[in-house]
Amino acid sequence: MKVSKNVTADIESQYRSIFENAVEGIYQTTVEGRYLRVNPALAKVYGFDTTEDLIKGLTDIAGQLYVDPTRRDDFKGIMSDDGVVLDFEAQVYRADHSIIWITENARCVRGSDGGIMFYEGTVEDITRCKSDEEQIRLLAKVFDSVGDGILIVDRSLTFKAVNPAYEAVTSFTASELINTKLDLLAPGYHEKTFLPSVWAELSARGHWSGEATC
Repeated sequence: MKVSKNVTADIESQYRSIFENAVEGIYQTTVEGRYLRVNPALAKVYGFDTTEDLIKGLTDIAGQLYVDPTRRDDFKGIMSDDGVVLDFEAQVYRADHSIIWITENARCVRGSDGGIMFYEGTVEDITRCKSDEEQIRLLAKVFDSVGDGILIVDRSLTFKAVNPAYEAVTSFTASELINTKLDLLAPGYHEKTFLPSVWAELSARGHWSGEATC
């Protein structure tokens, strides 16, 4: 089967369009750590104006890119063992020397003799995700260590979480409470409209403050 030059040119054009317009950063590097090809998205992630600037400016991935240079050795070790690297997270320097978190997925491309020709892969900036994870970790630490009892319920008043202080106050363990219904209010102490008003304020403002007898 013979493929015309026009068809080949069309295929190459399509692949180049994908490469140039992809949202993720795409690269090819030597094993030693020099960029061969990069797309505009990668240049943007790393803070370079053009792909040419990135290739010229980053000639030593271990020494210039990774905050911890040994991460490149980790990357190469996984690649040597498995031929692919999945969800590889690391902190890297941008062109302005600010630090971001990235995740990489890559594979090694081998020649007909079995030798490694280059690595190719994708990069995503996960700095925001890492920041959110840290916030969640800190909130979880506060939740566990604060002296006041805290409970989390859904709109059907089903327990979703309690902190150690709440367990101490009620003498119930979290495992006994989670996914059980909460009788939030002591009977006879509140009007029937009290609880609906609490939910209404929660929906409108995101929080409620007041007193309740349980």
